[in-house]
Amino acid sequence: MSVTNFRRASLKDGLPKSSDFADIAPAPVVSAFSITGGEEFTSGSFKIIRVTGSTNLVVNGGGNAEILVVAGGAGGGAGTAGGGGAGGLIYSASFTLPATASLPVTIGNFGVGGANGTSQAGANGGNTSIYTIVSTGGGGGGAYNDPNNTPPGNGGSGGGAGSGETGGTDQFTGGTGISGQGFQGGSSLPGGNYSSGGGGGAAGTGSNSVGTVSGNGGNGLQYFFSGSAEYFSAGGGGGGYAGTSGSGGTSGGGNGGLQGFVGKVATTYGSGGGGSGAGGAYGGGNGKQGIVIIKYLI
Repeated sequence: MSVTNFRRASLKDGLPKSSDFADIAPAPVVSAFSITGGEEFTSGSFKIIRVTGSTNLVVNGGGNAEILVVAGGAGGGAGTAGGGGAGGLIYSASFTLPATASLPVTIGNFGVGGANGTSQAGANGGNTSIYTIVSTGGGGGGAYNDPNNTPPGNGGSGGGAGSGETGGTDQFTGGTGISGQGFQGGSSLPGGNYSSGGGGGAAGTGSNSVGTVSGNGGNGLQYFFSGSAEYFSAGGGGGGYAGTSGSGGTSGGGNGGLQGFVGKVATTYGSGGGGSGAGGAYGGGNGKQGIVIIKYLI
């Protein structure tokens, strides 16, 4: 029965009957915004999704969410070497995700530290991506800058430069970072006593070497997705000889080593590993893999 005929019937026959509504289409159902996949948690009125391995998410309804996309941190170099750069970090307080049955998420791997028994730069971290957001992996820490120069890598944050010779005049520059994702790695300045630069972090540049003191890693950034503080994407500290090694950035970048010691492994997502100290038998620390975190109102 059409709406017009229903009105006529109502006037003619008194109160409408349920059969009078048979031809009236029901109102469309609007799907509520929700996401499934990854590790799912509830915190008060919010749902939090943490993704630490590449996967596909299911997005129902489409909507806006708070989102953090962190790439893999780089490895520190081996042999009086620079710290690894942090993985690129991109944050949005309100990002629109489309409704889809399969939203790919790629998590960037950590960069491996320079190998034991070598003068080798650390490997760059891998990229992390979701929908239109791509964060770039950190740049590997440079190794001792002999004639076979092993420079630091560029990335979300740049790797720290490896050391030059004592009393030398060369200056080796840290790797470059990407604006909006991270910062440059520290340089090894002329005349240093086998000291190196720290890897760049999401909150600041890696420190340059000064004399016998190697550079610290750039600090990471802090977020409160579940009520407690969590740091991401700190740079690794530079390695040295007999002075002072660089500390990893706050919080979670790997510390650099002195002669006879390895660079330390990064401990927080997206952070860079520490550069190793002098001596080819000691390798750089590995970076830490990336992560994606999504938070939305339920």
